[in-house]
Amino acid sequence: MTQLPRFGTAADDREFEQLSLDFAGLESKLALRELEYATRHAELLVFEARYFSIVGIRLAQVDRLFATLAERAAKACPHDLKASSAAAEANKRAQDAEDTLRFETDKPTSTYQTSDLLKKLYREAARMVHPDLGSDDQDRERRDHAMRALNEAYERSDATAMQRVVDEFKAGSTSSPIMNLAQHLDAIKVKITNVKRRLLQISKDLQTMEDSELFQLFSKANVATGRGQDLLRLMANELDDEITRLQKEAG
Repeated sequence: MTQLPRFGTAADDREFEQLSLDFAGLESKLALRELEYATRHAELLVFEARYFSIVGIRLAQVDRLFATLAERAAKACPHDLKASSAAAEANKRAQDAEDTLRFETDKPTSTYQTSDLLKKLYREAARMVHPDLGSDDQDRERRDHAMRALNEAYERSDATAMQRVVDEFKAGSTSSPIMNLAQHLDAIKVKITNVKRRLLQISKDLQTMEDSELFQLFSKANVATGRGQDLLRLMANELDDEITRLQKEAG
């Protein structure tokens, strides 16, 4: 919590004290919301990788088999423009699916695994290094670098790297410049405005994430897990049946 300066009018001191209390609450809320976003993002990365390795690879197979059948139909009726167009569209869809699958499977494997220790460390670190708690542009730039490193380490579940971010940040910290009460008031008001803006952005980003098709599937998979089912495996089984059917049709 910000140290009270105690060198102004009684009214100014009371205002600073109230703003300091407000700011302390916002700091805690900001760290929690950043943790919520970072956790959800990391969980989706893990789920997305599993989705492509189990379901995506089979969907690409299905699309390629459909393209093969469409091309065969087009060759059987070379003057049928509709058949030729359908074959071209099917082939493009199959190629897009294969390109997406290749891109996704080439990504580094996510090693995120949640734990109370990691979450506690993240909250404490975020309260210390968050860019919106910076005092000036240079400080915010240093904090921004630290926050990115913190998020990357959290997504790897690397507690050692997270602690290193904190230690390096502390080592690079310098004493705050001496300010009068008016400057203290202005500084804390700016920080409060920045934190509120960031909280609003996090809410928007979380909503965008939750509106995505990936998150909708992720939520359904979690519900299925609660029932003792593996939704992605169930989807894979259905696709395997479709692949078998199409392979027989393709001869």
